[in-house]
Parts: sequence; C-alpha cells; structure tokens
Amino acid sequence: MLLSWAMLFVQAQVATDLLVDESKSKTSETSNTSETEVSFAVAAERRLGTKGKVVVSGLFLLLMMTTLVSQYAEAGALFSTLTGWPQPCVRALLALLLAILTWNSPTTRTAAINGCLTLGFVVASLVVFGTGLPLAQWHRLARTDWHSCARSLPSILQLFVYLEVTPSIASILQLKRRRIKRAIFVGSALLLLLESTWSALGLALVPFHGGLREDPVALLLGQNGPVSSAVLALGCFAVLTTILGTNLALRSFCGDAKPRAALASYSFCVLTPALAPKGAFFAAIDFAGAYPVTLLWGCALPLMALAQQNKSRRQLVLLLSLFFVSLAMVISFALQDLGLLSRAARWA
Repeated sequence: MLLSWAMLFVQAQVATDLLVDESKSKTSETSNTSETEVSFAVAAERRLGTKGKVVVSGLFLLLMMTTLVSQYAEAGALFSTLTGWPQPCVRALLALLLAILTWNSPTTRTAAINGCLTLGFVVASLVVFGTGLPLAQWHRLARTDWHSCARSLPSILQLFVYLEVTPSIASILQLKRRRIKRAIFVGSALLLLLESTWSALGLALVPFHGGLREDPVALLLGQNGPVSSAVLALGCFAVLTTILGTNLALRSFCGDAKPRAALASYSFCVLTPALAPKGAFFAAIDFAGAYPVTLLWGCALPLMALAQQNKSRRQLVLLLSLFFVSLAMVISFALQDLGLLSRAARWA
C-alpha cells in the first residue's frame, strides 16, 4: 500500500504540472485574462498529437468505466441489503440519479456533496473501529505471505488511484499549483491511513480457515450486530464518493465535445456500467489496476511530460524511471494473466 501510494503520488505531481502548464499555454494562445481548465485529452493532443490523444482517451475511458463497473457491482449488493430492492433496480436508479446530479450541478456543488459523503465515510469508519476494536483478534495479523504481493498490486493500485479527478481539483483551486499539490498530498495521505487501518482491522475481524476465499466485507455484513451495520454504512459512503468522483472526471473529459455529443458520451459512459453483474467487483478492479491505471498514469503521463522541452536532468530521470517501472509492471501483469489462461486451457 505504501509503495502504491508513493508511486501514484509522484504521478499526481507530474499530472498537476502538466495540467497547469497546459492551461497557461492555452490561455496565452487565446489571450484570455483567466486561465483555462485543460483536460487530459486536450493535453495529450497538444503533447502527443492526434494518435496520442486517441490512445490516452481510450485508456482514460476504459479506466473510468471499469471503475464504475466495480462500484456498481458492489453498490447493488450494499444498497439492496439496505433497501430490500432487487439489485438491478438499485443499480439502475442509483446510476441515473448520480449521473443527473453530476451533469446538472456545478463542479463546486458536486464536490461539496462529495465532501459531505466523505465526512460520512470518516464517521462510519470511526464507528467501525469503535465497535470492531473490542472484537478484533490481533494475532491474526502475524500471518504473512509475501508471495501474494504481486497478485495484490493491481487491485491496490486501483483502490488508491485518484488522478482522474486532478482536472476537477485544479479547476476548484483555480489552477494554483502549490494548493493543488498540497490538497493532493493531504487527501491521499488520509486515504492511505484509512485503507491501511481498515485493512488491519478487517484482517483482525475476519476468521481464517486455511485461506480467505470470500469477500471479507460480505463476511462482516453476514455477522449482524453493530459491526455489520457500521460496515454497511461505510461501504455505501465509499461507493457513492467513488462514483461521484468518477462521474466528475467523465464530465470534465466529455466537456471538450459539442453539447449534444458531450451529453451523449457522458450518459453512455456513466450509465452502461450499471449493467455490470453482481460478481464483477474483484475482476474489474484487478483488470483496471493491472492495465488502464498502469498504462495511463505510469506510461502515457510521463511520455506527455517528456514531450515538453527544457526538462532538467532530475526531471528526465524521474519521468524515465516512472515510464520503465510502469512498463515492467504491465509486462509482469500480462505474463501472470497469460500463465493463468494457459493453465486454465490445459485444465479444460
């Protein structure tokens, strides 16, 4: 988790510099008095050309839609437990309401709503810890299996990724470079703290019977009592904040097109993932972390930054290191998946 957080944080610094520099460049070209927000698609076209824009746009949309697939797959189970409604109906209604809210509301209002939901997530986390700590079996944390790290990395990268909302953060903070980087550091550090402490508590609460083969959240929800209720609230807040943040990123991305085309593209991207089956959560986050996250933020982003002239030697080393480490990770993930497919084919 610490390594994933550090890697994504460095990539976020690169993304911030890229967006701020491109906004200033676009502002000077159009002779505007105020700086203009730039999306990743526009930045890719200016730095890598039309083909680069197509590749970056495709990876971005793939990442956003797989993120929504995972969230709606989990949201169906959580909100169905909360309301008693069938999962397909819950997913469809939730997707429609959140899509309308994000499209019709200013970025600042959606961000404020997301902030309230985040506060609810923090309160639910405190309740989970308050009710779960007396029941935790901390000796369970003594179990270690470092061979699982490589297989877990894609999912952890996806759970920690937040770079898609960088344009929205830049817009809210009026493209002030230092403020954006400070906000990213504080927000991502809180995310690291919450994820690591929640994981420790989850391991201490979930029984171990020779290997974990089920969703630990589902196991905790099935135990009833105060821990189950707090985990349900925590899951609902987590899903809502992720969906709203992803919808914001898609609205910013689609906003470069003409109004009707932008609305059609946005609607397709945010509503289609609600058709995801209920068991798609782990498969979606694993795929997203292994390929779209690593290729987009680890490979394409450094290439976009390298396209700008007048880079110092330190910047060149950093960007090239990010690129080659990310490329090696993608190759490693691909080899693992090919190995699994090969074994499955032999078994069949």
